[in-house]
Amino acid sequence: MFTGLIEQVGNVNNIKKVNDGYLLDILTSIKFEDVKIGDSIAINGVCLTVEEINNHNVSFFCAKNTFNITNLKYIKVNDKVNIERALKLSSRLDGHILTGHVETVVEVLKIEKNLNTYNFKFKLPDYNLRKYMCSKGSIGVNGISLTIAFIENEYFEVIVIPHTLEKTNLKYLKEKNYVNIETDIMAKYVENMLKLNNTGKIDYNKLNEYGFL
Repeated sequence: MFTGLIEQVGNVNNIKKVNDGYLLDILTSIKFEDVKIGDSIAINGVCLTVEEINNHNVSFFCAKNTFNITNLKYIKVNDKVNIERALKLSSRLDGHILTGHVETVVEVLKIEKNLNTYNFKFKLPDYNLRKYMCSKGSIGVNGISLTIAFIENEYFEVIVIPHTLEKTNLKYLKEKNYVNIETDIMAKYVENMLKLNNTGKIDYNKLNEYGFL
């Protein structure tokens, strides 16, 4: 599990095609002292497993399917990627719960600078994912926990503060780039409960039964 709070932005050192996937070498700006082989780390919001550690260089294996359904297929050497280690149970949950299972990629439609913030407009995913999105709801964009400010038929917008822009790879984004999207897992649990309940109704007792109260 992850929180969507990016710890640092890494540099893509190398991308190597292997038998059934790809090996990604990421140069980190700081050495993670507690990271070991086999740990899970989110790269642009994609949960990957550490294969090798060499000082500030960390290698990850990425399965072919994961590579093809995420924006990792677009990255090149020297591109910047967001990095977040898995959540510790003792940590504060300052963002929202992310699994690292990216569902799709969407295009950056427009980037606008306001007085103190930035508006990012993204193409809306198809209905299978759109139904899990709502205004003021949470969404993972390149592994960043963001709030949907506005949603329309063909696009959605997020408002980014200067701190988030500076500490993530959003500052490197350009129009027509692609970002990874992970919708809110809580919405999927609610949908699943409705299906299991058959009646399509959720009341106080049902929420209590499933541990939400």
